[in-house]
Amino acid sequence: MSEAVPPSRIWLRWSCGGMLAVSFAAVLGVSTERGGGTPSAPPAPRRAVRAATPPATARRAARVRSVRRRRAWTQPVGLTVLHTNDLHGHVLGRGERPADGGLVALGRAIFQARDEARARGDGVLLLDAGDLWQGTPEGNLTSGEVVVAWLNRMGYDAVVVGNHEFDHGVAALVRLASLAEQPWLACNLLEEASGVRPGWLGRGSSPETPDRLRGAGLVKIVRCGDVDVRVGIVGVTSADTEQLTAAGRTEGLRFRDEVRAVEDALAALPPVDVVLLLSHAGLEEPAGAGSSWGGPDVRLAAAFDGRVDVVIGGHSHTRLESGLRVGGVLVAQAGANGEALGQIRLRLRPPRPTGPRAGRPLVEASASLRPPGDDLYETLAPYLRAVEEQVGLPPGGLEGAAEPVGELTAPLRRSMEYESSALGNLVTDLMRGVSQDPPIDVAFQNKTGLRADLEAGPIAWRDIYEVAPFGNTVVTLLLRGADLRDLLEGMLRAPKSLLEFSGLEVVCDPARPLGERLVSVAVGGRPLDDEAIYVVATSDFLAAGGDGHEAFTRGLHPRDTGVRTRDLLLRYFAERAKVSPPPVEQRLRLAPH
Repeated sequence: MSEAVPPSRIWLRWSCGGMLAVSFAAVLGVSTERGGGTPSAPPAPRRAVRAATPPATARRAARVRSVRRRRAWTQPVGLTVLHTNDLHGHVLGRGERPADGGLVALGRAIFQARDEARARGDGVLLLDAGDLWQGTPEGNLTSGEVVVAWLNRMGYDAVVVGNHEFDHGVAALVRLASLAEQPWLACNLLEEASGVRPGWLGRGSSPETPDRLRGAGLVKIVRCGDVDVRVGIVGVTSADTEQLTAAGRTEGLRFRDEVRAVEDALAALPPVDVVLLLSHAGLEEPAGAGSSWGGPDVRLAAAFDGRVDVVIGGHSHTRLESGLRVGGVLVAQAGANGEALGQIRLRLRPPRPTGPRAGRPLVEASASLRPPGDDLYETLAPYLRAVEEQVGLPPGGLEGAAEPVGELTAPLRRSMEYESSALGNLVTDLMRGVSQDPPIDVAFQNKTGLRADLEAGPIAWRDIYEVAPFGNTVVTLLLRGADLRDLLEGMLRAPKSLLEFSGLEVVCDPARPLGERLVSVAVGGRPLDDEAIYVVATSDFLAAGGDGHEAFTRGLHPRDTGVRTRDLLLRYFAERAKVSPPPVEQRLRLAPH
């Protein structure tokens, strides 16, 4: 038997994969609120109603225009809901690298899960089921601001208010909600004096959300494949919040029974395709063999089977690996402290014109948990292990490559100018020490081959590697004095060709013509002899004529020692607890003018 329609309410209905109703009474400003929401005001005099009509009409009209007629829905689409609960301020992780755990690791998991979902064409929602910040110094001493900043950065779509959100009092909670960029919900949270939901609830709700639902829930239009799916989200917190919170912390507020409040919120919800209940009410695990799950979330799922598709829970810190089925409702919860990210995959089949879900899609829901972090390290790990084998490090050695192998009391830096540098002098001095039979007269290192400075303080294996990353080895050869002179003239053609050296003293004038820039050269304190044969050490790169230094290729009896430049540096620091570099000896100087 159909209900009679009051003359003051005329309903227009049309099908669009669902049913949309617009009340002319609402347009005229007359409340259509049903139990549990904001109480209806008495009808205003016609003159007052007319005065209020333009803004109200514009507001409702804009909302109606925002609901677009969807293209034909013919194929199943996917919606992924990522969810967290009871973070309790665990911004940092545990262990040796806390900054890499906690919300950083959880955030990486969210980014990856979101990317994976979008790659398969799913729409994505990100929700939290309350108790955000209480429990750690960083959570408590920022009054939760650090967690809200993270929620904003991650792009959460909605949060339900948890009982611990009241631990610093109502004013602190109101301020926290004002910093949030997502609506905070609790359909059973009312002001004691007025009996309506506080105005700070539901801030930032979507334009599709009716005013009567604000703060209790919201409507989100989520693009899933080529279909705009209408998702209704209702939030509910524990009815026992006042008893769970220190005296006076919830002053001026009261908390309704969860089932009754959700009933009223669902009645205020416009036609949608999927309904999610975001709950901070909790579960009770089975007490023993033969017993079953209980608690508010089970009661809510049972009460609204057929009207709610998924209950996303919190409060009880329950880790449900694949969710819990209560009738046709999936109940999910992701433990606590950011230990896991909850994932719900909803497969939505096109709506049917008849049957118990007429106009609504058929929903198949599954739940899973994924650990914090992402698989980036697992992607890189095989390559890192191969590198460790190649350079002779034990497994995991690259992670320990920042451990000190020595210490510098002053920096060893490079120079790309017409001068010697502290680092270049050290490297070439070490190269000269590679062989004592015969003793090496001169050693050369190209300035561009030194790729990093060594700063004062602890020096790690990785620091030294970055100075000499090419793996160049030391080559010895015999070079005539005339060829040595050509080599030095050639290096003076441009700053990028300059060499660092040991065993030489060179004075030059870059203003002179090419081939005439050498002013004086001394080897071991004696003038260069063009007819003499000198024992030279250099890198395998330069010995092969690298960087245009062709004169090295004229050398006789080249021998690759197999000793890498960076190994010389490593041994040097390993043999000394602390290194105090001497003043820089200027082996390359500009001629005075």
